[in-house]
Amino acid sequence: MAKERRSRIEELREIEWLGHPVRRSITEHLIACGEDGATISEISSTTGAMPSLCAYHLGLMEGKGLVQNRLSRIEGRRGFSFYITTRYCIDLLVLEENLNKEVKGPDDHPLPTRMILVSWSNLPRCFLHRGITK
Repeated sequence: MAKERRSRIEELREIEWLGHPVRRSITEHLIACGEDGATISEISSTTGAMPSLCAYHLGLMEGKGLVQNRLSRIEGRRGFSFYITTRYCIDLLVLEENLNKEVKGPDDHPLPTRMILVSWSNLPRCFLHRGITK
């Protein structure tokens, strides 16, 4: 399926996937950097994750179209790649924020801890699972 024509269910799955702590901190750092972007070593020092772990998650995120790798400059034999967030990533974060606003009830509960997506005869249904709080 083309990246331009994602369904809402796929977007919900990608919002959940983006919620991983390392990916979330990488995304927040890249948004803070703006158009200048950040290198893996900058991301690693800010997020506290190892550079190899950051590179792994950035590769996954790039494969899903959430970040973009730009080769900015070459010094000698070394190339410095700067990562930036894509418009699709920003759209997913806005969608997540809107869902958080809509799902909050009168007692201002946050977004449910889990979403269970089920499909019966091509009619997808989304069940919101709220964890039991003590």
